[in-house]
Amino acid sequence: MNKTPLLTLLLTLCLTTGLAAQNPGDKLFDPTVLHEIDMTFAEPNYWELLEENFGDAFDPASSVSYLMAAVTIDGETVDSVGIRFKGFTSAWTETKKPFKIDFNEFVPGKRYNGLRKLNLNNGTGDPGLQRDVICYDLMNRSGVSAPRTAFARVSINGEFFAVYQLIEQIDKVFLGNHFGNATGNLFKNKGWFNFENDGSYRVMELKTNEEEDDYSGLLRLVKVLNGASEEEFPAAIEEIFNVDRYLKTLAVDVATDNWDSNLEHGRNWYMYEDPATGKFQWIPWDYNFALNSNFFGGGCFVQPQPVGHTDGTTTVEFYDNGFFEGGEAEFLWEFGDGNTAVGRRPVHIYADSAEYEVCLTVTVEDCVETRCIFVDTGKTLANCSVVLNGDFPREPDLAFTILIQLLSECCDEWGGTCQEFYTVIQDDILNPDDGGDGGGAFGRNFAVDQRGTDRLLINRLLAVPDFYDRYLDHFCSLVDNVFLPERYDAMIAANRALLESAMQESPNELSPFSAFEREMGPAGISKLIADRAENLEGQLSELGGCNEPPAAGIPFGDVVINEFVADNDSTSTIADPDGGYPDWIELYNNTDAPINLSGVHLSDKPDNLDKWSFPDGTTIAAGGYLIVWADEDEDQRGLHANFKLSKGGEAIYLSNAGDSTRIDEVVFGPRETNVSTARVPNGTGDFVASHTTHGFSNDTPVSARNLAEELALTVFPNPAGDFLSVRFPGAAAGAVLVEVYDLTGRQLLSGRSAAGQRLELSVSSLVPGFYFLNVRNAGGRTGTVKFAKR
Repeated sequence: MNKTPLLTLLLTLCLTTGLAAQNPGDKLFDPTVLHEIDMTFAEPNYWELLEENFGDAFDPASSVSYLMAAVTIDGETVDSVGIRFKGFTSAWTETKKPFKIDFNEFVPGKRYNGLRKLNLNNGTGDPGLQRDVICYDLMNRSGVSAPRTAFARVSINGEFFAVYQLIEQIDKVFLGNHFGNATGNLFKNKGWFNFENDGSYRVMELKTNEEEDDYSGLLRLVKVLNGASEEEFPAAIEEIFNVDRYLKTLAVDVATDNWDSNLEHGRNWYMYEDPATGKFQWIPWDYNFALNSNFFGGGCFVQPQPVGHTDGTTTVEFYDNGFFEGGEAEFLWEFGDGNTAVGRRPVHIYADSAEYEVCLTVTVEDCVETRCIFVDTGKTLANCSVVLNGDFPREPDLAFTILIQLLSECCDEWGGTCQEFYTVIQDDILNPDDGGDGGGAFGRNFAVDQRGTDRLLINRLLAVPDFYDRYLDHFCSLVDNVFLPERYDAMIAANRALLESAMQESPNELSPFSAFEREMGPAGISKLIADRAENLEGQLSELGGCNEPPAAGIPFGDVVINEFVADNDSTSTIADPDGGYPDWIELYNNTDAPINLSGVHLSDKPDNLDKWSFPDGTTIAAGGYLIVWADEDEDQRGLHANFKLSKGGEAIYLSNAGDSTRIDEVVFGPRETNVSTARVPNGTGDFVASHTTHGFSNDTPVSARNLAEELALTVFPNPAGDFLSVRFPGAAAGAVLVEVYDLTGRQLLSGRSAAGQRLELSVSSLVPGFYFLNVRNAGGRTGTVKFAKR
């Protein structure tokens, strides 16, 4: 049977329609674009319905119903999707609440850009919308898989509402992207958890395999943390927990002062029980309170909120629990009975017991904000059920008053959420300790040395000398290679340019535009990062300084699997240095700097990601290509992996040295002989069936790859000795650039010739083997021929 027509049809279809996107969400999580999202609700009272659905979502055990709507993203409409409010403290605001979009809620299998869910974060405590973006970038650059981010201008029913962060959902799509499987148990921390063996593990909500309700692995982890002896613990914990991944996470949490995490607060993370490794993998989550943020905002001034302290008399104590930066603040209280006062914490005596509207106006330089609440002087907090029955075992105080105003249900029933929130208010808002040991909510400088903390996981890990040394190595690598003020100065400047106009226009931001300007200016987040980097360097020096730190992990997508052929034979003319015709994999460096691949893993098995590793000293040039031959012939010249590719379909995984965090992957079905599967656009696009561009950009259209034939390009002698003669009698007017590459994509020689002139190249420096000669004309068209060197 003649396969040529069939192959031609296959290529035509794939080149025009593409194959499945390799990474769902690549289009949506483009951080250089301010995406447009419009949520359209049929119900005129949609906001009240969303609030009713959200209900008592502060309870970790609660679930939230979705409201159906249509969502238009960058001009593409998806109907019948689910939308609800989300969050904990971020949901307190009356206007700009955070949203979760579930494309799959009402129509099973429905997706957008391959995604099931999407989070719209409102930036509570983060007027510049930068903290999640920066911290997840730090995680990914440290080799810890973290959500992708982007920004969107969000409208509701066609009217511009506010600017949001887009945050990737941690779900089966995320697991498949980063771990090569999604069949294990995914747990989300929905309460306060310290890994204690007291039954509290159920605040770790099972997000996959819910029907099996299998907590046995998590219980095993808890028992090891609580019961293993000092001698048993290191081996026992490494058997079931990816220690290095968590130590890298801890380093970022400490560096960014992320108190709202396992570092201090005991909230906000996922863990994945990875069946491929048999270990729990830590997944970071929720960083809007990092980098010296706080509950009520940052920057110039954000959300002052007066709080009444009522005791059943007409004497009321008030307190501003807002937060501001800049000059000296001025406070003006209006008590609702015609009287006023100044100062941050006044006490007022009312003439009568009644309900009053109390308003506080705070002025800081050119920033003015007013907030009002209602205070009932006839309400006695001592009559709260939890006080009368002793569940709250003390006299009601200011922290209790703040709590009741935020969570009124705590007056009737006391639980873990109430206690933990009370502690946060008492310790972190009313009585912050700004010392260098990690206490206090605002202005923290957590100590690098976290030994002795009351956080059980951290305490036990860092008590192991080897683990502590590895933690310090990761911290040194973070400070030396990743937590670089100049890098984030550039990121913040680019994000400011992207967001500034929309933020100024936005009608529902949580803080005034002046707060955004301050956060994104030289006195804002950039200064926080620079000051913290200097502080960390000083701490590390006091701890003995850094040895040669391990190389930071390669972030997801910096190096990609760019092209591969799963069934290569001699008719392709693409041979390895020893003249064989094995399958091959091409990597591409998407960055403008060379990347060290020493120890980086390549595999075709998700349960054996370190199957083959690049030799020490292997690098890939900036914007360069690298070829790995998949033939199990590791003793031959060039890079030869210890596995072959299956023509019937399988997968290729690229992962970091050490902890095997994912850099890139592709899963593919049956392939045709000598038909390449390549990313288009080069380095970033979806995979499509293609003519091979082995060692070169995939972007050159097929019609432009025939320049060698058009020029009647010939090389001789072939095989060559010390010189190679290159002729192109068909050349049109203009010079022709000639370049010689080896089979790994490294450029070795170059020359230039006028139209029609022969070019003599000295190839005496080349070692015997096969090479590509590439020609390019002034219009950018290219052509390639292969030659051999004796």
